[in-house]
Amino acid sequence: MAKASCIPPREQRERRDLTQQRTQLVQERTGVVNRLQKVLEDVNLKLSAVFSDITGLSGRAPRL
Repeated sequence: MAKASCIPPREQRERRDLTQQRTQLVQERTGVVNRLQKVLEDVNLKLSAVFSDITGLSGRAPRL
């Protein structure tokens, strides 16, 4: 005999979908930042030694 399955309410399904989408976007952003850092290191710009986060506020601020 098959076990009855529970279909969550619509609001819960939408919340779950949004959470999964946000997780995927954060992972994609992390990949892009890592690729950016690698490209910069390939051209001998090791910004990670100066900035903790090259895409953060201090990494994007113009240097005077």
